[in-house]
Amino acid sequence: MTATTFAVLLLAATTGASPSPAAASTTQAPTARPRAPLQRPAQRRAREALARTPATNPSAPSEATAPTRATEGRTPSDGSQSLAIAPQVASARALPVGGLCVDALHDQASPQTCVTASSTPTLGSLYPLGPEFNVDAAGHVGIGTTSPAHALDLVGDLRGSGRFAVGNASTIGFAGVYDAVADLSSTIQDFSSSQDWTPLRSYFWLDPTHDLTGADATWIYSHDFDVLIPSTNAQDFEYVQGPYLLAEHSGSGTVSTLGGAVITAQCDGGHVDFQQGALIDSVGSGSGTIDENYGLTVLTGHGGGSGWIGSDYSLFVARPDATRPIQDHFGIYIEDQTVATGRNYALYSDGGPVYIKGHVGIGAEPSSYALQVGNPGDGTEARANAWNVLSSREYKRDIEALDDAGYADILAKIEAVDVVHYRYKDDDHRHLGVIAEDSPTEILARDGKGVSLGDYSAFLLAGLKAQQGELIALRAELAELRERLDRAGH
Repeated sequence: MTATTFAVLLLAATTGASPSPAAASTTQAPTARPRAPLQRPAQRRAREALARTPATNPSAPSEATAPTRATEGRTPSDGSQSLAIAPQVASARALPVGGLCVDALHDQASPQTCVTASSTPTLGSLYPLGPEFNVDAAGHVGIGTTSPAHALDLVGDLRGSGRFAVGNASTIGFAGVYDAVADLSSTIQDFSSSQDWTPLRSYFWLDPTHDLTGADATWIYSHDFDVLIPSTNAQDFEYVQGPYLLAEHSGSGTVSTLGGAVITAQCDGGHVDFQQGALIDSVGSGSGTIDENYGLTVLTGHGGGSGWIGSDYSLFVARPDATRPIQDHFGIYIEDQTVATGRNYALYSDGGPVYIKGHVGIGAEPSSYALQVGNPGDGTEARANAWNVLSSREYKRDIEALDDAGYADILAKIEAVDVVHYRYKDDDHRHLGVIAEDSPTEILARDGKGVSLGDYSAFLLAGLKAQQGELIALRAELAELRERLDRAGH
């Protein structure tokens, strides 16, 4: 029996009438499929049912609850596609009194097989399509939705215990470099739809209806990328590493900016008590032992070949955006590093010069001086084997030699200044020196609070030369006096 013949028989059974001669003649038209023998059980029961017309059918479903009969080309109201075994009888409408439900449907793929239907999932039976599993007219498969928008549209949780691959360049298993468990590799060939591309995007939106403080305090982590060796594993490992982030250019073109990774913490509204762009944590715990521990290793340079690097920055700290006020800023902040039983260095350079363009404060906030050692009055000392003052002629201009009057003026000022003993307010050590407010301006620093050691030394040298001139003059007078006495016979 063909699907069309069965559809006509079913329609006649639901209306209580026999098929017309015209319909019968239509069903007897030759087809490519051989006619099934009439002794098949399901067909025999269908023919016997046509001969009797029960007065009532207590088990027939009502018009409100039974599925409606779908004809070819019609789509249910929920957007799902009707069962497509035989379009004329994909789903039966409510049976009238005296109607008929057949026990099986003719399987078009196997002429000798009948397929049963079940309203609950049953192995080997057809199941009415609904929100749990739906295929629309475009061939989109929906699981948990009757309106799939993609080839496979899943609404709900997805769980798998095996490997998976997504992308036109992905593989399962060894791909020539690494053995993949989850491969999300893609090759981008069409750049017409967007300016920016990313092969993988994952946003974690936080529900705005919950207060996650106080008793409901919750720590939110975006993503965990861990490689773990459990405590039950006693094997030795040559190399174990966390995430590897790479941006590589192997082509022959020019990339204006090539960045390995960007780690960002950004506050666009509200208030953040503590914001941290990245935390690099390299620690030991429990019974673990580490020979050498590096919190951060930065490797730059060129590996060889014909290429080159113009300027190489192993660590570059960019200037912050100060569009809005920033109260305090620390380019690099290092806490107290005195923790080791051996050497302790907050900064250690194994070689090479160190250049600092700005002002430096040691034991004090930087001041208007290039180097500030200690706070005023705390008695902080700095020492060196030599302290050189730049004095080459090539560094100076407006050079004028002192005349006799200049030397005499400096000598007079030396005679006028007092040399005193003193102690700094925060130090008990006794010093010898001058008071800036009582000293000549020639030896003072620009702010008038300190003494310029270079000017101080030159000032004393000028006074020494002035005294030397006076001494030479006195020697000349003494020699002349002796000569007169000799001539007088004394």
